Amino acid sequence: MSVEEQEKLFTRFSQATPRTHIKYGGSGLGLFISKSLATLQGGAIGVYSEGDLGSTFAFFIGVRMATPPAEYLATRALQARPALHRTVTADKAMRAVKLNVLVVEDNLVNQKVLKNQLQKLGWNISCAGDGKEALEWLKESIYWRANDTNEPHNTTPAQTRHEVDIILMDIEMPVMVR
Repeated sequence: MSVEEQEKLFTRFSQATPRTHIKYGGSGLGLFISKSLATLQGGAIGVYSEGDLGSTFAFFIGVRMATPPAEYLATRALQARPALHRTVTADKAMRAVKLNVLVVEDNLVNQKVLKNQLQKLGWNISCAGDGKEALEWLKESIYWRANDTNEPHNTTPAQTRHEVDIILMDIEMPVMVR
């Protein structure tokens, strides 16, 4: 990447070149979000790139050593805890739980990739393409409660309503209702 392309990378809704979007897709938010998170943690993110060789990204965040309160140290000294041994991998733990997930994503490629990855875990996945679709889906869920007299209560029988454990939502939605 050229220096000019590198300077665009961490800007919201921006990619190095139009070719990047055509070849790989995406909305140009990933590196912007990464920069925002690093900044919030007192750090920074950067890139080093050589044309036709590749790019290296690096980040740092500010951390400090915390000293536990004296009373915590005193009680810890009295308790002998065995060393923790991981008995299950993260993948096995995720497969063991069956979740109902609502994915709200306007980019169809991202939506399909996320849906396929989560279905491999055995999870029940529903998708909405924008905020309005998500709200309509939620109105048919077991959790929907009308909060004003203009909105009718859900009349769908309880046993046929959607269940949802997690909502994974894009940070920038193109359609939203008030």
